[in-house]
Amino acid sequence: MIEGSREEIVARAFTALKRKGYAYTLDGRGALLAQPSFRKMCAKIEDKISRVGGLHTANAMLALMQRLGRIEDGSLLHARTPTMIRSKSNRPTGTPWHFIYNIALKHFAVAPTVINSECVLTDMEELARNLAAALNVEPHSTYENMHISGVGLSGLLHEITLYDELFAFPQWQPSGNTTLVGLWLDALNDRGCRLPTLTRDQWKSVSAGILARSQPAAIVALDVKDLVSSSVSREEASTALELTCHWFVIQRRLEPQPVLRRVAWG
Repeated sequence: MIEGSREEIVARAFTALKRKGYAYTLDGRGALLAQPSFRKMCAKIEDKISRVGGLHTANAMLALMQRLGRIEDGSLLHARTPTMIRSKSNRPTGTPWHFIYNIALKHFAVAPTVINSECVLTDMEELARNLAAALNVEPHSTYENMHISGVGLSGLLHEITLYDELFAFPQWQPSGNTTLVGLWLDALNDRGCRLPTLTRDQWKSVSAGILARSQPAAIVALDVKDLVSSSVSREEASTALELTCHWFVIQRRLEPQPVLRRVAWG
């Protein structure tokens, strides 16, 4: 087995999971986590995140990504860079950032119940990385999937979907958000869509206030006063904030909930 290859990385992950008591099957198609083990791992990861608190976990994750150089001009760079050829270095599997972030948002309002959160998050990340490696959907070479047969297309689409759920963040380029939101509101208005409560220009002002408070490596609190402007009163700002929070909650309910070198989560 070539060191640093996909096979070696996946085998290393299954070996680590077996030592922790997570069973798997092995046949001609390769290794596969047993369903009880898969559910147990997901529950264990979620429990650790819940104990640390969703907000603290999300902010710790974003801070870690920033220290690793995984935030560039406000964009979250989730993917490892696969090599042109098989690497002989001890390249670890990637961290499933989006999977962790989704669970953190699920427990956003949960207060921390542990003192040493860094230790808990480090254990959580290791388990999450091994889970991602065991699912084996991360690319390891730039030559992968250059030629796809018709028979293999459905399997590839399944892998891409699973990869996106584990690693990828759906996102706009942050520096263009204000312009994009403005264009979107203009398009809605031109089509005759009725905007809730506020006018188009008021929603542009509200969105500008929200984006002005945003940070690339942290989730920050938003207050009504941050949305007040010459065109938006405090009462209207309060209504807008309530509407946007309500939309966020609905979106979270509809969404499915399923490293580089080690850097501290603290």
